[in-house]
Amino acid sequence: MKMNIIALALGMGMAAFSGASVAADVTPTTDSTHVHFIGSITNAPCSMTKDSLEQKVPMGSIAAHVLVNGGTSDAVPFHFDLTDCPVGSSVAVTFGGASDSADVKLLALGSGKASGAGIQILADGKPVTLGMATTQQNLSEGDNTLTFSAQLKGDNATVNPGDFDAVSDVTFTYQ
Repeated sequence: MKMNIIALALGMGMAAFSGASVAADVTPTTDSTHVHFIGSITNAPCSMTKDSLEQKVPMGSIAAHVLVNGGTSDAVPFHFDLTDCPVGSSVAVTFGGASDSADVKLLALGSGKASGAGIQILADGKPVTLGMATTQQNLSEGDNTLTFSAQLKGDNATVNPGDFDAVSDVTFTYQ
């Protein structure tokens, strides 16, 4: 019995000693990465919120027959939030980009296999001509939201189904 107790005590001591040596050998590990902070400082009278930059407007899945003979899809709204605007300022917005080959007022569908339509941008429900400024809008002091919408419009060519990805450059001209 004494032998068992001595063996047990010796075993526990060895376990404690080996555990201590393992714990002492643990070296902390590290990992690293980068954080990129992007933005711009402008001379514009208003600031633009981060959610208004580099937007993606999901147009959905539109049946080709809806666009035949100049037909249009439902309009999808999008907006730009302007903040810190001073009293008495106004803005006009110009949507640029590659125009549709059959209708230069429309934005080309860009990459993808879809064809026979373009993207029509609307301001107050009225078509905006690609590359031409909208009517100057008066801004309130403080925060303002500029709301637009976009829809697909058939360009009277044969409508071919497929995906598309189009980009419009947007310019804000303040007065």
